[in-house]
Amino acid sequence: MKNEVIKFGLILFIITAVSTGIVSTIYGITQPIIETQKIEKDNKARQEILSVAKSFEKIEKEFGEDIVEVYKGVDADNKTVGYTIKNISKGYGGDIEITTGITADGKISGVSLGSMSETPGLGAKSKDPAFIDQYNDKEAKELKVIKNAVPKDNEIVAIAGATITSNAVTKGVNQSIELFENELNK
Repeated sequence: MKNEVIKFGLILFIITAVSTGIVSTIYGITQPIIETQKIEKDNKARQEILSVAKSFEKIEKEFGEDIVEVYKGVDADNKTVGYTIKNISKGYGGDIEITTGITADGKISGVSLGSMSETPGLGAKSKDPAFIDQYNDKEAKELKVIKNAVPKDNEIVAIAGATITSNAVTKGVNQSIELFENELNK
């Protein structure tokens, strides 16, 4: 009986060791591919919200705890045409990843939302063009969220039933505007 327990324990150990080795090998093979795909996805998102840029250069500087990354967009002549700023804002369901494109002349060229866990059918509507496209071509000046009214130049109409999410996205865009005004546009 004692020998059988040792035998089964040894078999289980060998199966576990082989399985761990296989998983580790597969991870090592797929990790660079996954990283490359993530970089391509991020570059595509930057290109979509700052389409005047031909390439992007990461700015290696700490800008604050909510700012995840900042890229300078340049044209074919290596002239700065704008910036993309990715930050995190607290929404109703948790963190919302917001990337804002701002042109060198101080216009919002686009806003893209990445990972989030907002309520389906409500806060998740923040990714819909009807909401997110409101930011396009606005002056890079502080924006306010309003409900059920015709928006002025510095206003964004909230998603019905998702004011917290609307405010969170606008807060993230405003953080990007503040960073652009105070540190990047000098």
